[in-house]
Amino acid sequence: MAAFSRRRASYGHYALRVQTIAMALLMFATAAEARALHIVALGDSLTAGYGLPPGQSFPDALSRALKAK
Repeated sequence: MAAFSRRRASYGHYALRVQTIAMALLMFATAAEARALHIVALGDSLTAGYGLPPGQSFPDALSRALKAK
């Protein structure tokens, strides 16, 4: 019997799994929740605005841009 080695999943595989789960949750949202739009910004410390003044992160900028439209 041959021994099978299991390969460790890379970071990209984990990110793909998280994105797939997030999309599945969005698709199965109930009608009551469909009225409110929730956007999730997946990223690292740069996305969160590490080292930037308050209100200058990507989610903050995106929120301002969407509210302006």
